[in-house]
Amino acid sequence: MIEFFKIFWEIVKPHWLNILAVCIGLTLFWWFNIYEPPTNPIWYWVVVITSGLLTAILGWIFAPLIAATLGLWGLLGTAGTGIAIVTLKGIALVNAALASIGGTIFIGKSIITIVAFVFGSMIGGAIDLFF
Repeated sequence: MIEFFKIFWEIVKPHWLNILAVCIGLTLFWWFNIYEPPTNPIWYWVVVITSGLLTAILGWIFAPLIAATLGLWGLLGTAGTGIAIVTLKGIALVNAALASIGGTIFIGKSIITIVAFVFGSMIGGAIDLFF
């Protein structure tokens, strides 16, 4: 699975600034509600919460991959044993990365899930304003 993400990153790397700009633009669009307010507020919130829940589920499923990737990039420092996370492999890498994010594996996975929910809700709200 990590090999898949390395290949995916090689494809995305030349375009990461564009992807980031689109995500920030959609977020600002949702946050400040630049255009007219939604015509049906109930439907708007249904879309926002549903998109947040769907991305939260994906965040929960892919949390080990996300944490391992952050660890491989060297963004998480050292494990509790003092070993650099970037040097670990396999399940040790995943567990150390999740624990580094939240203190425990469960809390690390929960933090990634919450972040996924927030971003999914913001993007869902921005997309709903177009329809």
